[in-house]
Amino acid sequence: MENIDEKDVVILTDEEGLEHQFIIVDMVEVETGVYAMLMPMEIEGEDDDYYVIMKVIKEDDEEILMTIEDDDEYQAVAQAIEELYSEENEEDQEIIDSISDK
Repeated sequence: MENIDEKDVVILTDEEGLEHQFIIVDMVEVETGVYAMLMPMEIEGEDDDYYVIMKVIKEDDEEILMTIEDDDEYQAVAQAIEELYSEENEEDQEIIDSISDK
């Protein structure tokens, strides 16, 4: 059984077939499920910092990452993450800003 954990490195393929490495920086559980916050490992410039939120789905005995297709679901998860990080400290504000821009 393969479980996804914080600090794991994952490789995702974009629409053009290019592979990108991400590190899982946090896992968040809300009413609709468990979600992973991913940060790209190949950041080209300081202004290119961004995070990706993906849903963790159990399939057989494995956990896989899925794109969140529903805008309402994405906004609810982004709001939950924003609330979580706003409670922790000011340094995490960049995470909040990057997910709120979608």
